[in-house]
Amino acid sequence: QIRSFDGGTVRNMDWIYRNIPGAKVERRTHQSVTVPPIPGQRVFQTMIDLEVQEYSGGYQDRTGKKSETYLKWLHKDLEEMPGDPRTIYYLGHAHVDMIGPNARADVMADPPGPGAEHVRKALEFFKWRADIRFGYHEERWFALLKAGEICERYLADYQCSTSMWSKAHRLDSERVDALFYLGQHFRLAQAPLK
Repeated sequence: QIRSFDGGTVRNMDWIYRNIPGAKVERRTHQSVTVPPIPGQRVFQTMIDLEVQEYSGGYQDRTGKKSETYLKWLHKDLEEMPGDPRTIYYLGHAHVDMIGPNARADVMADPPGPGAEHVRKALEFFKWRADIRFGYHEERWFALLKAGEICERYLADYQCSTSMWSKAHRLDSERVDALFYLGQHFRLAQAPLK
């Protein structure tokens, strides 16, 4: 049971624990457990009663700084695991979450407004993740879609957006999302034949 900071709510959470020599929890955020293979290992489950008290300052921080905390933790994970594709992918999303409602105006302003840096960083991380050829196929494909969306929506860089969506289509031609975005772009650009 996880009890909230004020004690007003309790929620249940499932915990999986493997007591194996050499097991290592990686990343502060989007945790994963790396476990060395042990031939003939038995797998079993043990249920325990454990009550955890939440306090402010963690990832579930209720102070309104959750997004900033999340970004800091992801950057720390990347320092410890340079080039980690999963961390890079989530850094793109974390910067998207920080963009804010006036991002297009922030990007176009001189000097650029506060959302412009998050637009730039989100695009940088999604392009980086899209260039990494190993790891989860899904992350790479979604990174291409998101990069195209950022180029189109915030930067008005249509060469970039159509390039990203075309790459996403080549990566997984059975999915229609990239074709939808390309079709929508050309419709709005008044290029109906394309």
